[in-house]
Order: sequence, then structure tokens, then C-alpha cells
Amino acid sequence: MGLAEKLPARPCFATGVAQIDGLLQGGLSKGVVTELVSAQAGGALTLRRILRHAGEERQRVALIDGADGFDPADLNNELLAGLLWVRCTDAAQALKAADLVLRDGNMPLVILDLHGNPAKQLRKIPGTTWYRLQRIIEPTPTALLIVTPKPMVSSAEVRLSLANQFTLQSWEQTEAELVSRMKFVLQRAAATEVHEPMAVEAS
Repeated sequence: MGLAEKLPARPCFATGVAQIDGLLQGGLSKGVVTELVSAQAGGALTLRRILRHAGEERQRVALIDGADGFDPADLNNELLAGLLWVRCTDAAQALKAADLVLRDGNMPLVILDLHGNPAKQLRKIPGTTWYRLQRIIEPTPTALLIVTPKPMVSSAEVRLSLANQFTLQSWEQTEAELVSRMKFVLQRAAATEVHEPMAVEAS
């Protein structure tokens, strides 16, 4: 039995990224912490794609921008209408903001983007922080996606990693083309031990 088959059946938030929704059997589980590990530009592309899809579906999303690095230029006002964008200057500020937004409980998806924060800031995050966030969302209809440059969210029931690499020629493609060629690996599933990684690419 593969990792994807062991994922519990829960209400989920469809990301619009075919590879992620395929691996997670529909999308990001609500009441669950999902970690997306991305040390490259693919993380930003993935976030924009999720936000674009959410806008098209008129879904509300909160983006806690840990290093104030999100560029909304490619998304029009209509797509951004349901976005709560919290711009932070460091990881500590972002975690406080995430705590407040999650306790409000009105967002179907909260994204905590830390993949652009310096390692020095990330090392200062106590392990108990991740479990506090997990406890907050467990009884709620909210999915929490935390984007990090390396595996670090100890409370994550699901961990995905980006396994693709871009060349200079890659950036001549459109955003949709780049996202369609991304490869995501499922490294961890809820209440299971990690066996063989499972990867999905868009067909």
C-alpha cells in the first residue's frame, strides 16, 4: 500500500495543482498541517498557482508572507478579492500572525510562507510552535500549508517536497507550463511511517 492510499479521508481544499491534488487525493486536508519543502523558485510558483485557482473558485485564502516576498503582479484584482495578505518582516512575526489568523477560524486555507526567511530566523522556532498550530486547527475546517526551505515542521501530518530543477531555458515558458512540469514527492502521510517516496507529475 502506497503513502497516498494511507491518507485519511477528510474534507480538503483543492489547490488546482494537479500533482498535489493527485498525491493528496483531492487537495490539502482540513484540520491538518501540510508542509511543502521548497528550496528553489518552485515554491513561489506553486503558491501563485494555488492563489490563482482559489481566486477563480472564489475561495478565501490567508497568505502569511514571512519575508514579504510575494509578488501579486501576475494576479488581477478579481483573483485577489478573497486574499488576506499579511506581510511580515521576519519569521517570528509571521508565526504570531498565523496564530491569530488560525484562531479566527474563518479561512478555508491558511498559507504560512517561510521559504524565503533566513536560516538564522528559522532555527529559533521552538518545536512546540508547530504543535500549537496543529492543536488550533484540528477542530476547524481550515487547511494549513507551511512552505519551508527544508523539512522542519515536526507536527506536519503530510510533507511534500519539490524535486524539480529549472534551467535558464525553463523561464522562457509560461507559469502554467512550468507548474505542469513540476514534480512533487510525498514523503510523509498521517499516522504512518515513511516508506518509499511517491511522486506525481502532471500528465
